Amino acid sequence: MTTWPRTYKKWKIGQPMPGLRTHHGFVVEVPQFLVDQLTEAAQAPFVGITTDGNPRSEVWQMTPTGRSATPIVDAALDFLDSVDQPDYRAYIQQPLDSWHRRNWCNALPIIMPAGVLLEDFTPRQREKALKMIGLCFSDQGYELLRRTMRLNEATGDIVNMFMDSWHEFGAFLTLFGEPSIDQPWAWQLQGTHIDINCTIVGDQLSLEPLFLGAEISEIEHGRFAGLSGYQEEEAAGLALGASLTEGQLEKAVLHPSMKAADLPPELAGPIDGRHLGGMGRDNLQHEYVGLCVSGFTDEQRTLLLQLVDVYLNRLPSGYREQRRQQIVDHLSETYVAYIGDPAAKPFYYLIQSPTVWIEFDHHPGLLFDDAWDPIPFHIHTIMRMPNGGDYGMAWIRDWEKANSGP
Repeated sequence: MTTWPRTYKKWKIGQPMPGLRTHHGFVVEVPQFLVDQLTEAAQAPFVGITTDGNPRSEVWQMTPTGRSATPIVDAALDFLDSVDQPDYRAYIQQPLDSWHRRNWCNALPIIMPAGVLLEDFTPRQREKALKMIGLCFSDQGYELLRRTMRLNEATGDIVNMFMDSWHEFGAFLTLFGEPSIDQPWAWQLQGTHIDINCTIVGDQLSLEPLFLGAEISEIEHGRFAGLSGYQEEEAAGLALGASLTEGQLEKAVLHPSMKAADLPPELAGPIDGRHLGGMGRDNLQHEYVGLCVSGFTDEQRTLLLQLVDVYLNRLPSGYREQRRQQIVDHLSETYVAYIGDPAAKPFYYLIQSPTVWIEFDHHPGLLFDDAWDPIPFHIHTIMRMPNGGDYGMAWIRDWEKANSGP
């Protein structure tokens, strides 16, 4: 059991965290500019990631998934029924329109989260919470999440600091709205290298924005020796990059170097690295950059879809096929961009289309180096639904229209 509820709950939900104290007494001061940026972004009217500030809402259509959300709803209600601590009940369930649904951070929390740490539930409560979460992933996706949670604890073992967050269950769980098959609801899991924003509307399910990663993606020693993750995301990106011709590389590679000194400041910071669509970027305006897929050979299109499938395979059957069709329908409008050598580590890639935003980054080694240059074992991944699809907003909009009455 950590000390978070006894210490961190001294601050009101939503207030800036003045300092994050670990068991070893080390304090990380929270930059005020980052607090202000995240608070403003989470409370701003939602638009979504677009090329020009005007979302193409027509790209999102509620099509049948062939799955029922009833098992997920039942698991969520069973979990909520098990949470009998009055203070935990006050934290764990928030209104669907709470601004905390868009307040997430892929590191130590900067603003006091609304939910409760998985670590601080009883084993029985945590088991029920994980059952609900697992039903929203494929077996492969859930296994990756559990590996990510253990990679966090393995990293804590190695660095022997930040033990309040570098452990397996160091993530806050919050439910938004009332779990139901008749009305929209959501849950969020927020912790170091884990940000999952799951929204369920009828038989529609979205897990995006979805941030997953690891400070050390391959553990060689200690009690977690042999544990690893994100090799598929890396290998598929390298395979596509290696297929590009010299002429294609000229368009696809935005910057040939990954070193901080060789990049613009906005692509070289310790917080986001090269990521543009991370925390606080719900309304990012970003024109298409890189190489358009419309000129790909059949083999290259296959490699691109194999790369996309690595991310889609995190989703359960039915939702996965629906999400893939959304991407295939706009394949001719899809762009691929790299930073660094696309055929060698470290590197970064972005896949952007009207219906998908995927970023992969070899991030700086924050716990091991202060040069802010990327290292090949610190990996961040992001998957989002541009044009207003994130947080299931497109599904909620359609549901509200269909249930607005005469």
